[in-house]
Amino acid sequence: MEKLLIHKKEYEIISLLKEGEFSKSYKCHLKGKLFFIKVFNDESSLKADLANYKTLKKCGIRIPKLIKALPKEKILIYQFIDGENALVKISQGDLDEIYYTELFEQYRFARFSKIELNYLPENFVLYKNQLYYLSHDFMSQNKDKNLENYGIYFWFYSNELANHLQEHDLPVDKKRILSKGEVNKKIVLTSIMKW
Repeated sequence: MEKLLIHKKEYEIISLLKEGEFSKSYKCHLKGKLFFIKVFNDESSLKADLANYKTLKKCGIRIPKLIKALPKEKILIYQFIDGENALVKISQGDLDEIYYTELFEQYRFARFSKIELNYLPENFVLYKNQLYYLSHDFMSQNKDKNLENYGIYFWFYSNELANHLQEHDLPVDKKRILSKGEVNKKIVLTSIMKW
């Protein structure tokens, strides 16, 4: 099994989670604990990721905790949240109401801080009745691309979600696809109850 040697500790690599232009992300194991480790190509990418982490944390967004920052090695070590990916869970069945409450709570914190998260469900993980935002991406507040006007359509079994599932090579249950009217009704009811 491949390992990452970091400060004389050998982290066993369980899997490569993501390989991007600026970094690689791994799920690793050390002494019975799981970690999410990002290895960056350059120090400026690490600093940008770290700055985004600090901004999201300050805004009250629930994200995995930073365990250790190692700028010289170009490595960030985060807590690994061993939960279910929201997109996969939605593809399998309806979410528990608690996760919609959590989603709108994150949205409130973001709006108060005048930022927008990437509300697509693959950026969230469900763990012990809490919703964690896995991405460090955010943008300035945008009335056209916020949760209510864009992201929420991917949290119900809409045509938008069905297309999105196909793009992610996940199965689509055509019997579950709701009409536009049914989706809008669910969105309005959920917004009223959770907002």
